[in-house]
Amino acid sequence: MNIESLTALSRLKGRRMSDLLMAMNDKPMTSSEIMKRMGVSSKQHFLKHRLRPAVELGFVSMTDPDHPRSSKQRYVKRIL
Repeated sequence: MNIESLTALSRLKGRRMSDLLMAMNDKPMTSSEIMKRMGVSSKQHFLKHRLRPAVELGFVSMTDPDHPRSSKQRYVKRIL
């Protein structure tokens, strides 16, 4: 992990990142599956404030990064 990732992580509010990572399985999951496990109902808020920052920081990766809006898109935790 580099200093930029640590700085960005420190700016995230509360326990958003740890809650997201704890909700994820080791298997690829859809955003809806992750939201359900977290008890989150607003997809727009979830994507903007939790999932996209996790992807940008490298904590989560997309199974199909060339098609980020694909209905077949899944997300996996990355081991750092």
